[in-house]
Amino acid sequence: MKPHVKIWVACSGGVDSIVLTHLLHTQGFRVGILHCNFQLRGNESDGDEEFVRGFAKQLDLEIRVKKFDTPRLVKERKSNTQIVARDLRYNWFGEILQEGNNCIALGHHFDDQIETFLIQLERGGGIRGLCAMPKVQDKFIRPLLDKDRAWILDYAKTHGITWREDSSNVSTKYKRNYYRHNIVQDLNFHNGKIEVSKLVLAFQTLQNAIALYVSKEVEIIKANAFLPFSVWNTSPLLIQKEILYQLNISRNQTSELTKLMNGNIGSTLMYEELQFIKESDGLSLVSTKTKKYILETQELNKEEVVFNRAHFFIDPSRVKGDLHLRKWKEGDRFSPLGLKGTKRVSKYLNDLKITAAQKKLVHVITDNEGIIAVEHGAPSNRVKISQSTKKVLRLTIREL
Repeated sequence: MKPHVKIWVACSGGVDSIVLTHLLHTQGFRVGILHCNFQLRGNESDGDEEFVRGFAKQLDLEIRVKKFDTPRLVKERKSNTQIVARDLRYNWFGEILQEGNNCIALGHHFDDQIETFLIQLERGGGIRGLCAMPKVQDKFIRPLLDKDRAWILDYAKTHGITWREDSSNVSTKYKRNYYRHNIVQDLNFHNGKIEVSKLVLAFQTLQNAIALYVSKEVEIIKANAFLPFSVWNTSPLLIQKEILYQLNISRNQTSELTKLMNGNIGSTLMYEELQFIKESDGLSLVSTKTKKYILETQELNKEEVVFNRAHFFIDPSRVKGDLHLRKWKEGDRFSPLGLKGTKRVSKYLNDLKITAAQKKLVHVITDNEGIIAVEHGAPSNRVKISQSTKKVLRLTIREL
């Protein structure tokens, strides 16, 4: 870890995060404390916050506290308390990390790793799930992952460190606590923990190999914004899941993508950051982030015109009123250059042989009397350049 990087410790007040904070601080790292008050245990939650504030003052560390009205949000979202709390915590952490030149240290230790593996095993988790927790994950680090609870308690005793006990840790109604109290902390399970740790390492090694293999394919998919049928249909389920993961899509969506591939051309599947659109030979990938486009105009002398498909060239004297840029819609018609009469824009776009994804995003340029140009196509007969044209207007659709 570079000495100038700020390490924010996610500190609940429990022995794990308190020891981690003390250890990093005494080793000379730049440390700060992040504390979440989820207000789930009344006065006990407020007591945790007060304790952590006092601990930060004792070590002269910067502290940031975030209070969440978790009970209200659980009701509103109709979700599990632990899931809501986790989302709230990591959303806040994400905001902290955007400040740059920092990372967040989590107090997970060796016994937590064993519990995580056993929980994933019971759930039928895939290879990525059975990898449990990595020591480094983006800007999150787990410095204590090689130390067990006994080591942490011994460190606390040696340095005279006190901490807060979360009363909910005693209840075995939570799956993790059940494994903790009935299996992992059983002295007879010591050799079992060693064997589980070997399995975790084996799964992590396998997962790293899979991720490296898939990343090369995903680079091509992203570069082309296209997922070919040939790649998807010849990949085993394990690889399909990893492709989705690296595209930031839930791995349980493999069957949905397969359904889309068997659907009609132009069919879509929308996710938070990405939209898949069925083409004849695969799926186009379109970002769902809103893009802004503008219409640029430049008047030229006729002899200055160098025709290319990046621009439209029209006779400005034939334009009626103001020019506007918009997305095409069903029912639009215009008179394409070189054709007699009008044609539906939808039919015109089909004739252009562009992809279904491109078709959905096509812009048209209009004046007060209708469409004068269609993106990827041609201008309208109404504004075409003729022998009598004196000046030429170059139109360019530009992404901001």
